[in-house]
Amino acid sequence: MGQKLANSFGTLCFSIVVLLLSADIAAFNDHWYATQFQKYDIYKTINASSDSINAQASNLLVYLQDEAPLQATLLNEKEILHLADVKKLVMRGQQLLIGGMLILISCLLISRQKKKMIKYGCILTLGILGVLFLGNFSALFYKMHLILFTNDLWILNPATDNIILL
Repeated sequence: MGQKLANSFGTLCFSIVVLLLSADIAAFNDHWYATQFQKYDIYKTINASSDSINAQASNLLVYLQDEAPLQATLLNEKEILHLADVKKLVMRGQQLLIGGMLILISCLLISRQKKKMIKYGCILTLGILGVLFLGNFSALFYKMHLILFTNDLWILNPATDNIILL
């Protein structure tokens, strides 16, 4: 693999790895959800005990990581079907993360310009984050769902679908 190709792939993989790893760490943080449930009065909004809500949230996180079956005590059929789709995306994301790490390590071993690769990877990552944070979140969220899902199960109602609150 040539130096330019290694540097280009390394830069791209650096961004992919940083973004996916950050999303993984943030999305699967049990403690964060519990604090958000208190902050937004979720325990009062969902007609269930705080223990049931916490158990459902914890089970949901391990389910999405393919570590346990879904115990859908607070979820309806549409939510369960949507979560099966989400789980597939999470699994693909984790595969992409592992593949990206392997390619990044390979590129770092090959490259003679490691600092430059990391620097451009940081710039690319910040650029992507800038687009995400400065863009219209609702529009980006909507477009992301149109691209990633082949059905309308992701269109949920906060009045009837607890998954939005969890």
